[in-house]
Amino acid sequence: MKNYVNFKIRFSILIGLLIEELKNVVRTLNGELQILKRFLKIGEPVSLALADIKDVEANTILCGDRAIVLILINNDFQGYLTKGSASFTYTAKETFKVTVNVPEGMEIRDGYEVGGGFKKIQYRKEEENVIIPVDKLDLTRQFVLTTQPDDYNFDQDGDGFSDIQEIATFSTHPDNAEEHP
Repeated sequence: MKNYVNFKIRFSILIGLLIEELKNVVRTLNGELQILKRFLKIGEPVSLALADIKDVEANTILCGDRAIVLILINNDFQGYLTKGSASFTYTAKETFKVTVNVPEGMEIRDGYEVGGGFKKIQYRKEEENVIIPVDKLDLTRQFVLTTQPDDYNFDQDGDGFSDIQEIATFSTHPDNAEEHP
């Protein structure tokens, strides 16, 4: 029983030290999900992508005829929990390509990376495929390939600003930790 109590105390201290970092991670994830929401709500998981490097999982979600969401996951990691301490290590993957097989009748016209906001990406088309060069993958990266140019430049609330940029800025800013747009 003494070991259990000792473990619980050490674990609580570890959690206390990580709570601010955890809040930042949750805040960032919330922003990314808000950006992806309009596509994910019409999406279905479909296997369309392959990375040309070991230990990188390339998952895709086909979002009707509007977009393909690509989620890269680095599976080259180690996690340990011993004697009340936790450790996590990973090996970053560098300089590789992901090939996305675009369904017939769908033409990709723009691409973005979603992570703490969004930014346009470079890609090239090769027959029915889109090739995305990836410089580095720590743990995960998310991309959206759209059939409409500038699909993120929309202003549904009519205030003259891109709603996606507003969500990304709001959701990742520390002053907005307790609020939701």
